[in-house]
Amino acid sequence: MKTSGILLPIFSLPSDYGIGCFSKEAYKFVDFLEEAGQKYWQILPLGTIGAGNSPYLSFSSFAGSAYYIDLEQLREEANYTEITDGTGLTPRAGISSFKFEVANNAGKILGTKLVACELTNGVTTTTSPVTEEVLNIGEDNTISGCIPYLYDFNLVPTFDVAEGVKVTVNGVEQKSGVTAQNFSKPVTYTVTSGRSLQCVSVRCGDECWSHKSGRKRAKPPVRGR
Repeated sequence: MKTSGILLPIFSLPSDYGIGCFSKEAYKFVDFLEEAGQKYWQILPLGTIGAGNSPYLSFSSFAGSAYYIDLEQLREEANYTEITDGTGLTPRAGISSFKFEVANNAGKILGTKLVACELTNGVTTTTSPVTEEVLNIGEDNTISGCIPYLYDFNLVPTFDVAEGVKVTVNGVEQKSGVTAQNFSKPVTYTVTSGRSLQCVSVRCGDECWSHKSGRKRAKPPVRGR
């Protein structure tokens, strides 16, 4: 019984990045072969290429070529949002941590806290040093937190973003640990990376807030042993 197929190297598949790979285009080609009544798809070696970019001069008998990795799938699995001109990936826009360091907000955030300690003969209190107040990052693009006895809301936040990500408030670029904002009301931070944009609302005060409902909730007691 005679059968037929097609020889097509993986790198010859259609791609937006200069070389074919195991992307959705590979699946489309398999569907095409089936519709055309073909039984075989012959490819060239998949190993790392050697001199002259030849697939027959591989440096390894086991390793596959990184050229055949689907960048679109990598973007999704590696938490990246945009593929650039084929030379790299643009990190997803977002703030990974947000806090207020005592050293950058002297006289505004307490450097010590009073902690209740349970002892065998009763309860006593002691002081505990504080270096920072860390806010909670919600899944709904909100950041919220509780800062005890806060009266001056002009604070300098310290935040972490991926390299190359730009953070602005009302069009003015913000520098972590440098740029102050008035947090007497929610502040919207705009985080951009390439064509990706995310707006994050930051709320803080001397009361504890729920980032989902926006309602005040009781301060939990601080206990130590």
